[in-house]
Amino acid sequence: MKFQFEKGDIVKFIDEANVRPDYLHNIENIYQIVSIEGSSVKLSRSFSPIIETDLTTITAVKMDGQEDKYIYFDPIIMASIVWPGDPVPVHHKNYTYYLDANATFNHDKTMRDFIAENGFKYVHELQHYLRKHYHSDDLKINI
Repeated sequence: MKFQFEKGDIVKFIDEANVRPDYLHNIENIYQIVSIEGSSVKLSRSFSPIIETDLTTITAVKMDGQEDKYIYFDPIIMASIVWPGDPVPVHHKNYTYYLDANATFNHDKTMRDFIAENGFKYVHELQHYLRKHYHSDDLKINI
């Protein structure tokens, strides 16, 4: 199957022999597209060097709880107004699996309801929809 990928899409290698461990020796087959130029694509994930490869070597990540298990939803939190003498609010990242995240969309739908309603099967399909309609996808890799 031919997929149309964009910068920021979460993908994986078709052949797992191409997966290179990062400095923490993670060998998970999940990356984010840094750039695409012609048929050349640059991939990265947290704290790992950029990998340059060909578009024909990557494919989509299924929403199945296995291939996408290291993805979390990290929406941008609006800045707080802090008056002199007030404590600065602390924000902690929530690394909960993105389908279990406490996120709601139109009409109080959960992420799972939203995905089922739209028929998404691959992570990049959700990312494209979120970018088009919300101008940010907020999906990140936690490796």
